Amino acid sequence: MRRIIMTITQLLGWLGFVFTIALVTSVLFRPPVAPRGDTAAVRAVLEQRLDQAVAGDDLVGGALLLLEDGAVASEHYAGLADVGRPVTQETVFQLASVSKAAAAWVVMTLVDDGLVELDAPVSRYVEDYTIPSNDFSPDAVTTRRLLSHTAGLTDGLGYLGFVPPVPTQSLEQSLLNAADTAPGRDGIVQIGEEPGAGWRYSGGGYTILQLLVEEVTGEPFAHYAQTAVLDPLGIEDAAFGWDEAYAGMIAQNYTEDGELADLRRFTALAAAEMYATAPELAQFTLAAAPGPSGEPVGRGILSPELAAAMTSPHPEATVGRTSVWGLGYQIHAEMGPDHYVAGHIGNNRPGLNHAIVIDPVTGDGIVALGTGGTAAVTLTCDWMVWYSGTIPRSCEDLYLSQAVLPVIVASIAGLSAIVLWQGVIGPRVEAAAQKRRAGSKR
Repeated sequence: MRRIIMTITQLLGWLGFVFTIALVTSVLFRPPVAPRGDTAAVRAVLEQRLDQAVAGDDLVGGALLLLEDGAVASEHYAGLADVGRPVTQETVFQLASVSKAAAAWVVMTLVDDGLVELDAPVSRYVEDYTIPSNDFSPDAVTTRRLLSHTAGLTDGLGYLGFVPPVPTQSLEQSLLNAADTAPGRDGIVQIGEEPGAGWRYSGGGYTILQLLVEEVTGEPFAHYAQTAVLDPLGIEDAAFGWDEAYAGMIAQNYTEDGELADLRRFTALAAAEMYATAPELAQFTLAAAPGPSGEPVGRGILSPELAAAMTSPHPEATVGRTSVWGLGYQIHAEMGPDHYVAGHIGNNRPGLNHAIVIDPVTGDGIVALGTGGTAAVTLTCDWMVWYSGTIPRSCEDLYLSQAVLPVIVASIAGLSAIVLWQGVIGPRVEAAAQKRRAGSKR
């Protein structure tokens, strides 16, 4: 019995030790990948890691652009966009949920023009659709709350899209019961929590905003977005929704095993289906910061005040005490008073994985795009740790998941050693020692 208790104690102690080390090294005290402030060093490390991800079959293809002082400082491309076609400056990516940041700009042009009030009920602008709710008033759902995921919507979407030639749903059909929901979601956009009481991610909220834009402007969302935001930014080849001109330029959707998968189409354009090249996406990302030649935040498309509000925390968008969202942008790190690093991460299954990050004060940031793996978001998190000196909450789960395999290996090795010692080697050593002691007494 004594040996059993000792074995169990050692097993639990080893597991606690391994998990503590994993938590400390992966989240609490993760060192930066390069000396802080050394832009040449971090560029070299991240570019090397992108190449290694492709060479190690952790990514099929990707793009990495680093931003400094309001301009693109470096570009690096690796791997394949399609069979026999490398990723280049001309490669077009389906941007997944990064689309939401650009869609937020589209909505904010209506606010800037006085056509939409941020804190007015969305029902004022969307007259033929009422958000289902049993316990809460739809009038508490505002544009500001939809942009910041604080409207109390409980859909949790996550759209999967439709495989051509399967037709997409209408906006109204999708809002009532989306047919392309991620596993574990019911596809119904409804108010399940008190609006304004906290943050909860909702792709369905951006589909409501897509409908709002169409109702207010009388134009298809994609067309208004093109004329109001994308063309004025000088990224005329970017677009919401598929264009056949992309056929020979698109980065295909690969699984993490490197198998070609379907590139899907979406009803929820605002939430999931914008297309752009890496340089175009960088140009959009930089528009949230001052330009190198004095270009204003917002680039004249949005007032500097509205653009700044987008990358600043919304008071209701908190998890615990941590501010997590602005108006269309995720809040990643606090650099100082009223100074935050913001951006957006996107993932369209099975393997499109992207991120943008911008410091709206300095114009420093990163654009990382990938297909066939999660390396792009990992590189972005590594850049943010290097830049901010902290581990953003948005990266904690990623870093912990990457520590799982080493933890399992170390746990199995340690547990095996303990069991082997206590069950086999230890008893034999003890028996041999007893035998020697008995012989010496004779």
